[in-house]
Amino acid sequence: MDNINNIQSNQPKIVIRDEKTQPVTGAICVGSNNEIRLGFIEEKLANDELGNVEIIRECRTQVVMSPEVARNIIHIIEDNLNSGSIEY
Repeated sequence: MDNINNIQSNQPKIVIRDEKTQPVTGAICVGSNNEIRLGFIEEKLANDELGNVEIIRECRTQVVMSPEVARNIIHIIEDNLNSGSIEY
């Protein structure tokens, strides 16, 4: 029983920061046989010391999953689209 209590006390905590993120402007997906990574792209304006303004794209959030989980998510989305249960 001590081992179970020890495992439960070492569970990671989830902290949700209360900060605003930029609107997502795109996504990238990279896959291998073992995992699929889906990254969400955010755009922001930045300027250098000369005052030149440029758009910077960065991937601040990513989801890593197995190919099986990705297939399940795709099937759920397809089923929802076919049933018309997704609201906009």
